[in-house]
Amino acid sequence: MILTCSTYPFLGCPDLRRHTLAVLWQAAILSLNGIRIFQRRHSIRRLALLFVAGLGFAHVSSASAATIYSQTMPADPHAAFASHSAFDPPQILADNFSFDSPGSVTVRSLRVVGGTGLVESLIDDFRVVFLSDAGGMPGAPLTGGDFSIGPAFSRSPTGGPLLNGVTTPIEYAINLPSGMSLQPNTSYWLSVSNDPSPLSGWGWARANGVIDQSTASTNGSIEAGSWNTFANGGMWFELNDHNIPEPSTRAILTSLIALCFASRPRCFSGLDLTLAR
Repeated sequence: MILTCSTYPFLGCPDLRRHTLAVLWQAAILSLNGIRIFQRRHSIRRLALLFVAGLGFAHVSSASAATIYSQTMPADPHAAFASHSAFDPPQILADNFSFDSPGSVTVRSLRVVGGTGLVESLIDDFRVVFLSDAGGMPGAPLTGGDFSIGPAFSRSPTGGPLLNGVTTPIEYAINLPSGMSLQPNTSYWLSVSNDPSPLSGWGWARANGVIDQSTASTNGSIEAGSWNTFANGGMWFELNDHNIPEPSTRAILTSLIALCFASRPRCFSGLDLTLAR
């Protein structure tokens, strides 16, 4: 059974979590300012209870996040194909995928591995496009499925072998602002390209295909093509139903308690969650 906001609103819902954290933060600030809201005798015990409850809330929230589709083997890829439009000659890649699910899902983030070639660039300009399938080739971009991302949310070297023997492999975490709703058991294509600078192309790491070994490329535009397919394996990517990173309730609660301990006794003089009798 999949837990979602619609079936269990108290699990993993961003608005509720943000509201809860805001309330906790305001309580800590009031306590630090010496306002005696609660009684001294219960302060440490009740604060510990609050902390434990927060850990459980964070655990349930993170447990509700899921990976929709993963094509990430080998874990440390060693080869890449160019996927960029600004560098000459241009080439855009796309890879097909499908997934099983009880119902529609919304892709909110993805992970990809790639590199910027001999001239490494720290400036990224990603474009992520979801396309329909047209007889085993990329079709038209899906409505609402063309994302001009710009820089990735995060980028970090994988520590794996150089891509094609020359390029430092980078893992990119990319959030999709509005998300992309997809249907199960349906063939789609994903195109990821990056134009870091006119002097630097970008290569998308290769992976073992999951549903097949087909990949497509075009030297034209994503919208117009034309596309060519080849059976040289798949591309390295993972699709997720949550933004990266998930809001860390655990980290915030830990910081609040550490702050309280650092400011004793003023903090603990004011906290009591005694239930009404």
